[in-house]
Amino acid sequence: MIKLLVTINRLLLFVLFSFIVIGVSPQAYAQAVSVEASVDKKEVRLDSYVELTVTVNGSQDVIPVPFSNIEGFDVQAAGSKTSYTILNAQYSSSKTFVYKFYPLKVGEFEIPSLELDVDSKRYFTDAITITVIDIPGASKNTIQTQQPKARTLDDKLFVVLKAPDTEFYLNSPIPIKILLYANELSLRDINYPILDNVGFSEEGKTAVKQYQQVINGLKYDIVEFNKTIYPTRTGELNLGPLTVNCNILVASDKSNRRESVFDDPFFSDFFNRSEKRPIKIKSGEMVIKVKDLPSEGRPIGFNGAVGNYHFDASVGPSDVKEGDPLTLKMMISGEGHLKTVNFPKLDIEDQFKVYEPIIKDDGKQKRLEEVVIPKSSDIKEFPAINFSYFDPRYNKYLTITKGPFPINIQKVEGDGELRVIGLNKKLEIIEKQQELGSDIVFIKDRLGILEEKDRPFYKQGYYFIFLLLYGLLWGVVLFFLKRYQRLETDTVFAKRHLAPKHARKDLMQARRLMDLNKIDQFYDSLFKTLQHYLAHKFHLALGAVNYEAIKNCEESKRIDEKFLTDIAVTIEECDTIRFGSRIIDAKNMRIAYQRVEEIIDHIERRIK
Repeated sequence: MIKLLVTINRLLLFVLFSFIVIGVSPQAYAQAVSVEASVDKKEVRLDSYVELTVTVNGSQDVIPVPFSNIEGFDVQAAGSKTSYTILNAQYSSSKTFVYKFYPLKVGEFEIPSLELDVDSKRYFTDAITITVIDIPGASKNTIQTQQPKARTLDDKLFVVLKAPDTEFYLNSPIPIKILLYANELSLRDINYPILDNVGFSEEGKTAVKQYQQVINGLKYDIVEFNKTIYPTRTGELNLGPLTVNCNILVASDKSNRRESVFDDPFFSDFFNRSEKRPIKIKSGEMVIKVKDLPSEGRPIGFNGAVGNYHFDASVGPSDVKEGDPLTLKMMISGEGHLKTVNFPKLDIEDQFKVYEPIIKDDGKQKRLEEVVIPKSSDIKEFPAINFSYFDPRYNKYLTITKGPFPINIQKVEGDGELRVIGLNKKLEIIEKQQELGSDIVFIKDRLGILEEKDRPFYKQGYYFIFLLLYGLLWGVVLFFLKRYQRLETDTVFAKRHLAPKHARKDLMQARRLMDLNKIDQFYDSLFKTLQHYLAHKFHLALGAVNYEAIKNCEESKRIDEKFLTDIAVTIEECDTIRFGSRIIDAKNMRIAYQRVEEIIDHIERRIK
């Protein structure tokens, strides 16, 4: 009786696998098209998200679902995937699109019915209602406490731009604050605010500090950015909006996890996984009125400096000889736009010879060093230097004066005549070294007999041919050396380069097994040949070689869909025969062998 049951089971397995193997072709069976949409949860916190999955069964000819603005949500695409299934000799396929719905405010909102055009027919999904709650664990039926709560994401996360006033002078420093407010949200990767308004420039580093503050009963974490900007043109200028880029940590779904001891709130928070959601927060705008500097009381040497500055200057050394240089040094520091501040211009070219100055600016102070040479020993002082600037705190011009600087110039003996030291002595040495007749070639009055000389070898034609061949030889050697080095060091390149060579060798082994009619060994060899080839060609682990892995590779875009389907069919067929008991004829083996050859040939022609 037991032997009879075993025989019946084997017979049933044989019939089952026969239906799977014979005629498995995507075109042999038609699958009804269906479209459905589902969500991972219908109640979501304001700091989490809902994952919507749209599945199209029975067709691959479908484009991603277009989403317009949906009230209460910010929608972002999270990818798509294609799957193929062969079950009971039935071939089926499906395409899945995944979207993440990030809630923007508390309440009940609807994901409307979606319309898809599949194979020139229209399909509709059901509308889905989502409830957005604020506090963790509170549902729409929960009794709310008297503590005030932020109802929208804009109430929980926003940016405020502040300036001390709305009217400023041209080039005057404007200290601004950008305040990032976050209520019950975890922020990561906060970037510095971006200022891209025309008419303003900024200088120096942005100072950052963090603190907490309660506003209207809500506790906020605040990140404060302090920077100084400078208006570069007059008139009414728009300041803002300033943008702050950051990531919000949103809670991942825990509803799919079975209840266990770790569902305790302590363990739940500890093991809860979260992910980053990029977001841009913009501040409001301000109108800044920029006034031109007053003309009344403007000093003659004023060059546009606005702010609060310190100025210093020196000239040295004070005792020099006639013709010796002096070093003029100036330094400007303080609160203001140093890049627009220039050093005072000096009208001293009548008394001093002036050289090009060296200016250094480290962001905190500007320094100038300049070499000047007195033109006369009668000069007794270097003139005073005036630095003028406009101070917006007092609405008036201020001038800092340094100097004059006394100098004592000693006159050089000889009335300043040109003196050439040691020149006569050098001429005498040169004359002694000359030997008459050895360095003078006399002009010939007759040419004599002209004789043809041999051309040097480097001007001969064969020399250039030798150089060309030599260069080509070195080029070939370097090419093979580079290729050998890359094969030794670049594992991915080596495997991809050697994949067709190994595949041809393995196919020869499979061909011999096919000629010997060793079915199990043939299909095992054929499967390993395709597996090793695809793993090396697409840089995959042997155990990860399947249709989905090949489909998701970037290089698969260059492969025809037919050959991708052939890969899925071949893998399924090999697995069925290797692990099942059935009778296969030589024709099926030749078809499988030829299919693998065509797959490898097609991939080699498309992917180098």
